[in-house]
Amino acid sequence: LFTSLYSIGQRVVEAEQPGYLVVAVDPVNFEKPYAEVVEGVSVVYKATPPTLEGKARLTHGYPAITATIVNTQVPVTTYANWFSYKTEDFISQNKEIEQAFEQTCRLYPDYRVRFVGDSGLDDQKMFTQVANLNREFVFRVCHLERIVEVYNERLDRWEIEKLQDLVACVPYQATFEVVFKHAGRERLDTIQFGWFKIRLPGTTRNLWILVADDKTLHRQLVLITNVPLTSVQAVQEVYNDWRLRTRIEH
Repeated sequence: LFTSLYSIGQRVVEAEQPGYLVVAVDPVNFEKPYAEVVEGVSVVYKATPPTLEGKARLTHGYPAITATIVNTQVPVTTYANWFSYKTEDFISQNKEIEQAFEQTCRLYPDYRVRFVGDSGLDDQKMFTQVANLNREFVFRVCHLERIVEVYNERLDRWEIEKLQDLVACVPYQATFEVVFKHAGRERLDTIQFGWFKIRLPGTTRNLWILVADDKTLHRQLVLITNVPLTSVQAVQEVYNDWRLRTRIEH
């Protein structure tokens, strides 16, 4: 089943020949609400559907990891695996995500790959795993409280700051009108972009933070990437690639 699934994906990519692959890696929990004695059934966290009080809940089910190429005409799967916290072969969820990275690179060794993911992938171990594969990533930031080193161009030195403080005072360097689609309707939002270079303490690898403020709906998106944000074009590309991850719903 997996061999055929991945082979179909390779044929789609070969036919379309994209310049590079945008791959959405998505940890997701599958619910088995009435299963209590099924082999390996685990306790998982589900926010949808919520309880009658509108809160997330714990239920029986299985965690899973999928990786999907989302910049082809039809999204294709590069990795899919259900697993269990209770079986002997389980190591960790981080290891499962690492296998999704590695499997994608094995299937498409000649392509430049850019992994995109939500805040669950905002982890230094994930950054290292992707870097070791010589690939790119764009992940949504979850840990704004982390301490980082920011490059001060005026003084030509690295300075220690809290990421949350840097995001709060980022200077905006570009503004665009962006189209959003929801429930069959389109709306036009004004987005302001600011970005800066950072390092994680104890490392020498440069990372970049992209802050996108939606002035229409008054909400903020913060992304971390190893793609150098040295131009407005690069910023637009990174932002648009991250937005493609919603195509996993296909």
